[in-house]
Amino acid sequence: IFFFGSVLMTPDLPLLFFWTCYLLWTVKQCNALSEWEEDPIARVYRPSPILLSQWILGGIILGTGILSKYTMGLAIVCSLLVLATQYRWRAWSRGFILHLVLAAIVASPILIHNLQNGFQPLRFQWEHATDPAHFSFSRAAEFIGVQTLMTGLLPFLMLPWLLIRFRKVVAHPTTRTLFFFFALPLLFFLYRTLRTYTEANWAFISYVAFWPLAQKITERTSFDREIRWLIAISFSVPIAVTCLLAIHLFSPLSIVRPQKDRIWRLTEQFALSKTVASDVNLLQLPVYCHNYQWTAYMRYQKVAASQLPATRPSHFTSPAESPCDHSSILVFTDGSAPEEPLRCFTGKTVIKDYSLSVRGETVGKYQLIQLVK
Repeated sequence: IFFFGSVLMTPDLPLLFFWTCYLLWTVKQCNALSEWEEDPIARVYRPSPILLSQWILGGIILGTGILSKYTMGLAIVCSLLVLATQYRWRAWSRGFILHLVLAAIVASPILIHNLQNGFQPLRFQWEHATDPAHFSFSRAAEFIGVQTLMTGLLPFLMLPWLLIRFRKVVAHPTTRTLFFFFALPLLFFLYRTLRTYTEANWAFISYVAFWPLAQKITERTSFDREIRWLIAISFSVPIAVTCLLAIHLFSPLSIVRPQKDRIWRLTEQFALSKTVASDVNLLQLPVYCHNYQWTAYMRYQKVAASQLPATRPSHFTSPAESPCDHSSILVFTDGSAPEEPLRCFTGKTVIKDYSLSVRGETVGKYQLIQLVK
């Protein structure tokens, strides 16, 4: 994640930040509860060791994490399991409910937006995450392979060992919290990838808790030399990949075919977006793109582009804007633009053809088309 994956801007970046904050907050509360339960006098005079201000802080962190990405909801399950498996309910249940209410208030913009749009954004994400597919071990192997490129082998090598030594690992409040925040999300996404396609970045949150957990476990072992070799082998994978990608940026590797070269393709797409934006601005007509990626490129280039309806939903299609509201429009497409929302137009003129070339090889063709009624 922190090598070549760090150049990617996704909702996972703020999610990882707030997930880390919430993990630290949970560790602090669990340590306070453990000290309180070991002190019979404190239990008599204090119904709970966690102050109201701490529950408020936890609710704010959780709510901002949910604003970052829906995946933050897994943190609620992790925290609940940490508390419910060790501490008496009366010590934390009321505060826990309060912090959930505060999180819902902080995350209310998402709820309001979903209410205004018939819960279409939430339904899309839910269906995207639960899209049925056949049971597949090869898909799981591919998922683990991509995770290894990002983080190394150590999380997957240590997961079975941690599950076997579960009782010893959860004996201390800190390692118990780290274990649930690591194992639960990773096992959840491993299970999901057996049943349906899972995005590689969805599992990133589980590694935040893994590294401190691995440190605490390995520093107590007598196999010091073997552990050092294991860590070195594990990190060698993402380090090697990062070095190869760094070389590839300056001197493209011949083993990577231009058609599969996503790094240089992104560079060329950005350059092409500048050219297209310049041509569109000269024509002074509404422009529609065939997917959300190119719509985002046009917006970045200061073009008020829209995404065609009947394509993959995004915030550019909510609410949907009908192209038929205009007498003439421009469509930027690779030939995959849907016909249904454009049937109201009878005239078609190809304004310009574009080629997307990566390292001297054409990998895509696009057209800027004018449609008129």
